[in-house]
Amino acid sequence: MAPAMWIFLFISEKGGVRKSSTLIAFLDYLSALVSDFLIYEIDDQTRLRALFPDRVTTIQLPDIEAVRHDDLADVEVLSPLIDQILDRRSPIIAVDVAGSVDARVLETLLKLDIAGAASESGYKVAVFTPFLLEHDAMLLATRSIKRATLVLPDAVIVPVLAETGDRVEDLSKEHQRLRKAIEGDRLLIKHPRLLPRALAAVEKTGQSPYRLAEMSLDEATKRFMETGTSRALARGIWSELVTWQDAFRRQFDRLPFPGENTVST
Repeated sequence: MAPAMWIFLFISEKGGVRKSSTLIAFLDYLSALVSDFLIYEIDDQTRLRALFPDRVTTIQLPDIEAVRHDDLADVEVLSPLIDQILDRRSPIIAVDVAGSVDARVLETLLKLDIAGAASESGYKVAVFTPFLLEHDAMLLATRSIKRATLVLPDAVIVPVLAETGDRVEDLSKEHQRLRKAIEGDRLLIKHPRLLPRALAAVEKTGQSPYRLAEMSLDEATKRFMETGTSRALARGIWSELVTWQDAFRRQFDRLPFPGENTVST
C-alpha cells in the first residue's frame, strides 16, 4: 500500500479558541512520526516560525483595497500553496488560517480547486476546527465547518473542543443543539486545559508545552528557572505539562492519521 499523504487545515472564525496552540501541539506530535512536513501560515505567527524554523512559509493576504481593484489578488498569493500540492513537495502540509480571514481563504481555495489538486496529487485532507462551549464560538464553528465541507467535501472534519472546565451536562438546550451540530458523526477530540500560570511560565521559555513535557525534569526545570520561575513551581508546572501532554497525545492517537501508513523519511 502506498503511504498516505495529508493536508491539515486549521481554521476557526472565532479567535481565542486555541487554534494555534492546537496546531503547535499537533505538529510537535507529528514530529515524532514523520520528518518531512511543511507549514503554511495565512497569518503572522512569530511563535510558529520560532518553533519550526525553515518549515514555515508565511502568506500575507493583500489588503481589501487591493482586492477591490484586482479580483484575482487573493488567488495570486494563495497559488504557491496549490503549486506545492500539485508538485507533491512534501508528504505532509499543514495550513494555519487566521480567524479574521477564514471565509476569504476558503472562498479563494474553492476558486483554486484545492479539492481537485489534492485528489490529483494523492493527498487526503483533514480540517481541524477548534471551539469553546460558548454560544458564539459554537455558532461560528458550525459556520466554519459548513464552509470547509463545501470547499473540501471529502475532507475529514475534526472538531476540537478546547476544555475550559465547563461541563457539557450544564449546557442550555441551544448550546447542546450547537454542540451536536458541530460533532455530528465526526470524531471530536479534546484540547486539554492548561492553567493560566502554567501557560504564562511556558510562554516565557520560548518553548511549546509539548516540548517542555518531552524534556527531563531537570532540563525543564532549568528552562523555567532561567526565566525567573522558582524551582518548586517549575517542578509542579512540568508535572502538569506531562499530564497535559499525555492527555493530548491520547486524543491525537484516536485520529485516523498519521498512523503507520503515513510517509516517513
